[in-house]
Amino acid sequence: MASLNADAMLPRAEHLVRSQPLRGALAVAGGTALLAFLNFAYQDYRAYVALGPHGLPDTFRGWCTQLQMVLISRPEKETTVPAPWSMADMVRAYGTNAARSFLTRPLSPRSGSRPQLCKYVAPQRQMNDRASQTMKEDMFAYLRTLAEVNPAVLQVGNSFLEGPVPGALQLRQDVDIPDFLTKTKGEIAHIHPPDGSTHLELSPADSKTVIELGWGQRHRLSGPYIPWGYTLVYAPKDRREMEEWKNVVGAAARYCAAELEAVQDPKET
Repeated sequence: MASLNADAMLPRAEHLVRSQPLRGALAVAGGTALLAFLNFAYQDYRAYVALGPHGLPDTFRGWCTQLQMVLISRPEKETTVPAPWSMADMVRAYGTNAARSFLTRPLSPRSGSRPQLCKYVAPQRQMNDRASQTMKEDMFAYLRTLAEVNPAVLQVGNSFLEGPVPGALQLRQDVDIPDFLTKTKGEIAHIHPPDGSTHLELSPADSKTVIELGWGQRHRLSGPYIPWGYTLVYAPKDRREMEEWKNVVGAAARYCAAELEAVQDPKET
């Protein structure tokens, strides 16, 4: 950034203002605006890279791709609107299971306010109320156990969506993947190691419930670009919230495998 040093530019700017006042004033204003923009862009880029590895490269190229996504994404405030669609449209798009709930018990309302998320379209990350390391280890262990209990349809592997993130819950790659899961290559859920938030593919009915009760929000690309049920569930803060998280994860697995085999919850075996 040395070439943009304001002190070095000041004498030239003063000379231009004296000799050609209007042109000089415009040039100074333009230069000041450019410096401010470049500084903002640089700080925004550094904040993006600081989020660590994710589905996009944590590089300048990845940052530029994220900026392009802003043009086709929904505003952040729309991600917490429970159902900006009609259920009839969801059934036409995803089949009758879209209208079903796959939760094994009713969700209770989440206590407290929603956590703060980073400002980027991708990655979608939780910036406060993050899960402890012990909690995250238990979450990854639960995904492994769920796959072990249902070996005919589920597997755990490196995420297809989050690059280097291991331990994602997926449909086995040798089964018939439902049409609504083709964009995620059969991926059902993955946990974000930095914060413990989770992306899941829920039925639209369950996604609506999760959002209404404060447990999560949609991705800003949900709808035309990824399924409406693609939902971020916030990191569990304690053991009670961990049980609610397990309920939601199980619902995602049952919805995604509904046309293949009934998914069993680990505690029922």
